Amino acid sequence: MADRHSPIERDERGAIEILESAVLLLRTAPPRCLLYYCAGTMPFVLGLIFFLTDMSCGAAARSRLIGESLATALLFLWMKCWQAVFAGSLYDRLSGAQPPSWNFRRIARLLCVQSAVMPWQFAVLPIALLITLPFGWCYAFFQNLSVTGDGRESLAESIRSAWRHAKLWPWQNHKMLLVLCPFGLFVLLNISAALYMLPGLLKILFGMETVFSRSGYSFVNSTSLLSVVGLGYLCLNPLIKAAYAQRCFLGASIFTGQDLLLELKRIRGVKTLRRMLPVAVLLPGLMAQNVFATAQNTSPSGVERPSSRRTVSPEELERAIGKVIGGLEYSWRMPDPKRQDHEESGFWKQVSDAVSGVFRKIGDALKSFFKWLEEFLDNLLGHKDDPKPERKGIGKIPLWLNLLLLTVVVLCGVFLVLALKRKRTACRQDTGGTDPTVPPDLADENLMAGDLPVARWLALARQLTANGELRLALRAFYFAGLAHLSERQFLTIAPFKSNREYETELRRRAHAFPSLIESFSENVAILERVWYGRHEVLQDTFHRFSTNHKRILSDAENRQN
Repeated sequence: MADRHSPIERDERGAIEILESAVLLLRTAPPRCLLYYCAGTMPFVLGLIFFLTDMSCGAAARSRLIGESLATALLFLWMKCWQAVFAGSLYDRLSGAQPPSWNFRRIARLLCVQSAVMPWQFAVLPIALLITLPFGWCYAFFQNLSVTGDGRESLAESIRSAWRHAKLWPWQNHKMLLVLCPFGLFVLLNISAALYMLPGLLKILFGMETVFSRSGYSFVNSTSLLSVVGLGYLCLNPLIKAAYAQRCFLGASIFTGQDLLLELKRIRGVKTLRRMLPVAVLLPGLMAQNVFATAQNTSPSGVERPSSRRTVSPEELERAIGKVIGGLEYSWRMPDPKRQDHEESGFWKQVSDAVSGVFRKIGDALKSFFKWLEEFLDNLLGHKDDPKPERKGIGKIPLWLNLLLLTVVVLCGVFLVLALKRKRTACRQDTGGTDPTVPPDLADENLMAGDLPVARWLALARQLTANGELRLALRAFYFAGLAHLSERQFLTIAPFKSNREYETELRRRAHAFPSLIESFSENVAILERVWYGRHEVLQDTFHRFSTNHKRILSDAENRQN
């Protein structure tokens, strides 16, 4: 057992090296990766601050508890899904692989993994921290799940991968946590100092007087503390995600060798991204020059004409005053007259009231939109002053407007269906719908066994064997075996799986056929020595590979029968 794990121990990197690589990964990541993170995390942080502040200070907080807690839970799920997309993008950047396309199945897997496992961290992590010893493994597991649970694998496979990576290099993981704890404390102190000094700087530089500049004790409240913690989380959590994405990549590279392949590609001279620093430096100056030129060309002697004033009726003024007084900034300390009735209602009644309130607001918004659209079209067509009978409800919308909206909806549906068909046809042409007269390039590393049927792979392998290209023929025979095993449901072909992962999957599904597993394992070893190494294909080796290939096909047929 010690010999088996000795290569893993020798490949262990230091915690500081992992964190430095994570910082470099974040600095070189494309803007869309950070946009994924901000789109998911910022709404949850703002929603959590609002929820905790409202529940602690609002006079009518009890009546809003069900709806706001449900909204906060949905925002948490939203954040975890986008953080998984962010961590998966970082992993793809590390591995250099083309990420799989987003479809309904992958989105469903993403929602299933994040909603089924991630809420358990609120119960598991405090208990693990209280016990102290298992905290490092549990924390690494939930962070790894953000990397492995991005919808590429099923729920069980994502959990197994996350736990397998969490058990790797425990000393490195704990040293990372020991480094991140004081670093996070200093981040919080810096944010607190910046927020505390910001009102004073605004007063000194711009003369802006705020409640915080009048008294420094105004900063000491629960909302300010929550804001500091939220900003600290926004700043520190991307670094943690990048560090654990680095650990997952290094752990997977033990079996796939992906890090060595990427290093070889860099040595061969892969082109780097162009820097946008000159544009970023010159753009503010050009914008300032344009603004200054516009200000100089503006005539100071121009006198603005007074805009026509609109008279406000007493009813509209009273309605506006009532709306302002009824806002949260005035009514949050007032007693709620409906609180007693709300407390007497049951839990499910409160949930149904909250959900119906959301749908009611959506309906009001749609009514306002249709009303605005009707007025806009009337003004556009010049029918504003035409006398019209007063109509109520849906009948208020004229028939021609209903027909127009129905036509627009039908056209949008037709365009959507055509776009989906075009995309599906393009994907089929890129993968399995290639021209049968043109043989594929077997030297392409992105080629998959599912690109061609078994008969095409076998015909191509025999043709290459007749031409004396035994190295390419071995790979064609191997792809034919994979396609045949996939048709017999022994394994599933995926672009991110390695040969060893196919072998592991076959051992799990075909444990009743030891000869099939033995033949496939021997062919994998022969192919990797020939394809990734410098071994020549001898006639004896090719004959042994062909014999194993025939045995694989026959054993798979026996299971099907």
